[in-house]
Amino acid sequence: MKRGDRLTAIVMALQQRAETAVSLAAKLEVSKRTIMRDMQALSEMGVPLYAVSGPSGGYRLMEGYKLPPLGLTEAEALTVLVALNGMTRLADSPFNTERWTVIDKVRHGWSPDLQLQLEPLLSKRELSIP
Repeated sequence: MKRGDRLTAIVMALQQRAETAVSLAAKLEVSKRTIMRDMQALSEMGVPLYAVSGPSGGYRLMEGYKLPPLGLTEAEALTVLVALNGMTRLADSPFNTERWTVIDKVRHGWSPDLQLQLEPLLSKRELSIP
């Protein structure tokens, strides 16, 4: 994954929830040190990040900061998310990193209420591999 794509993926992930450097590194399949450098770069670019220490800590974005949405309809977005959630058991796929970034990008465009309504549905979807 190119650095610019990774920086976008980090911002998208942080728009959904706080993330630790370790969790971002695992999702994006890079080292924790790379994530730390990326956080510094985002901060230097003016992205309003802050870190919270402690058990429920991690990196967060200042309230209200958003990247523009993809422009998918809710039905299109749900279709994409169901398909990507079906890949849960394919974690060793070469597309695993991209799967996480697409999920975050699609969820970014939804209202918080819609996200709460759809989360139970999405968490139950898995693809059974014979």
